[in-house]
Amino acid sequence: MIKETEYLSFINEIGRLFNDYYKCHDEKIKQILLDDIRLIGQALH
Repeated sequence: MIKETEYLSFINEIGRLFNDYYKCHDEKIKQILLDDIRLIGQALH
């Protein structure tokens, strides 16, 4: 099980990735960002 500090770090990273996603205009990069978001989400679950 992950520690609370690690959990919060992952949440912060997801937020940063979402911000990057919404600012991005390149569809390939957006897909990479979504993949990263999904991977972190799976790690938290």
